[in-house]
Amino acid sequence: MLKLSLYPILRVSRKANAIQTISGGKISRAFYSKIFDCSFLFEFILSFYLFLSFQAAIAKSNSMKSRESLIPKSAFFLPSLRKKLLTIVAFALVVNPVSSASEADVSSVVESAISEITYMLENDFPTEQVYVGIEAMFDAYADTDYIGKISLGRPWLDMTTNQKKLYIKEFQGYLSRKYINYFPRFIGGDYEVISITTNETNNSFEVVTQMNLSHRPPFPVYWYLTTINDEPRIQNIIVDDLNLLALEKKIIGVLWEKSRGNVRTLIGTVANR
Repeated sequence: MLKLSLYPILRVSRKANAIQTISGGKISRAFYSKIFDCSFLFEFILSFYLFLSFQAAIAKSNSMKSRESLIPKSAFFLPSLRKKLLTIVAFALVVNPVSSASEADVSSVVESAISEITYMLENDFPTEQVYVGIEAMFDAYADTDYIGKISLGRPWLDMTTNQKKLYIKEFQGYLSRKYINYFPRFIGGDYEVISITTNETNNSFEVVTQMNLSHRPPFPVYWYLTTINDEPRIQNIIVDDLNLLALEKKIIGVLWEKSRGNVRTLIGTVANR
């Protein structure tokens, strides 16, 4: 019942961000900015190619002594030329790939994740409600599929589709129960985004935030995100000596060994941990 009542509330900010992104034109700007980056080179190649093609068409027309043939077979409508033009456009987009995820989108995901958690903690939400909220936060902003399968490693490849779905479901619940005891240390603090670094090769991002708490000096928190279906998703968090991905990989590895390679045993252990 708590889950049903809290879940829509937690989703409001995510939907608002999505609406803001669309209405603000961020997706369109990100798309066209990539096209414009190579526009001068593209226009030069296209213009030069059309000029040569037009000259060739005129020469062919003169040799056939038929000026009428130039009209229906003008350079722009030759089938071979259309194919080559499409090739040029495709090449330009591959050289300069398009991504609809902007730095503003990435920053918004990190800020929303922090805000939703701190809001619940600072307003003394019941423990069960905070647990449901953290689980909803992971579902909305984190790539738990990636975190879960990387934590498990090689055995993931041998699982059936149903086993993978069940494992990820229980793994997400396990993360929520675990980090409900970790996040309270940030109560009463504030944060600011220091830098955002984009890796265009694999369309990933590193966001560095600075946490300011009254009982200790400011310290950085590193957020690593990727883009899935044009939405930024958190894949790892590093704060102090905690590397979420490395830690879970070690823990799940130990649980796998204890299960003696039995998938059902592993899933049951993760579900009750």
